[in-house]
Amino acid sequence: MITKNVAILTLFFGQLVMFNISLLISPWLLFILYITSGIGMPGIGIFMMHNAIHGSYCKSKKVNKYLGYTMNLIGANATAWKIQHNYLHHFYTNIKEADDDISLSFSLGFLQMQRKIQLITIPNNPILRT
Repeated sequence: MITKNVAILTLFFGQLVMFNISLLISPWLLFILYITSGIGMPGIGIFMMHNAIHGSYCKSKKVNKYLGYTMNLIGANATAWKIQHNYLHHFYTNIKEADDDISLSFSLGFLQMQRKIQLITIPNNPILRT
């Protein structure tokens, strides 16, 4: 996992340096760098920050905390995302009126006619649900 994160950060910071160089060299190089940027930035958000903010990247809370802040590099706010995702999304997953991830992302294929009921299974009794 460390190798993957080093590669993602290298891709991200490398393309930032190359953006400045490509302005002097070639517009085609700039176009290619836009594509690489489209890989590096979501890589930070999906692979690094998401696991770190959930506290599942490593055992160290400090490492998770600082890796979570890599989200700030791509223009987002790690603290706001932590509140929205960990509390608002995970408490109300797939409930249309409560889960912001459904209403914000119509282009990701969320259905508008999803069920409005939250099923909570009782431990050791998967048949009983509230």
